[in-house]
Amino acid sequence: DIDEFLAVGKYSTATVENYGRTLRLITKELGDLSDLSAVGLRQWLEEKGWGNATQWSALCGVRAYLKWRYGASHPALTLRIKRLDSPPQRVLKQKQVSALLESFNTASPKGRRDLALCALFLDSGLRVAEMCRLELKWLDLEERSLRVRGKGGAVEFGVFSQFTRAYLINWLGDRQRVVAECSELTCFGPRGAPVVVVAVGLRLDERRAPARARALHRRPRRVI
Repeated sequence: DIDEFLAVGKYSTATVENYGRTLRLITKELGDLSDLSAVGLRQWLEEKGWGNATQWSALCGVRAYLKWRYGASHPALTLRIKRLDSPPQRVLKQKQVSALLESFNTASPKGRRDLALCALFLDSGLRVAEMCRLELKWLDLEERSLRVRGKGGAVEFGVFSQFTRAYLINWLGDRQRVVAECSELTCFGPRGAPVVVVAVGLRLDERRAPARARALHRRPRRVI
């Protein structure tokens, strides 16, 4: 019934993945949740070794499921976890940025695509899921701006540099030639299909970049 709960809830794709992973884990480890207490749920969360943000997100998913499955009187619904403010994000030094951008083989369409993708990540600070949903109709090359559907369905605004604009123009030119049946749904997906979140990380990790540069490939949210 976890799949049914996720199907009827109005959750984003990322939320469905996160909640689904948490719920399958807790039911695998604890079994029947009908008598789960608030103390038992807290103990399970703490035993995972997760940080505050992950615990808070997991608790939201479990609470929503328990309320849907067993009703508002379930004993574990009394558990609360205070969500702490996130610490400042780490930033890249100029040498790291240069090493990263120089690591792409721009002699190939794939390299030009990956360079455009990486540069847009650096300029805009988009989340991976947001980059996957970037639609061509919301990419304005003249104004060097973009709009994308963000967390909670809100439309977010971003800008990018003249250099990134040039990289995007090069890739979009390649895209028309090398991608069969181009779609307007996304800028970077194979055959015009949306890029999946995991694929973004894997593609970027394939680059033969210095070790310090590869760290960004796995954390595209870091900004200058």
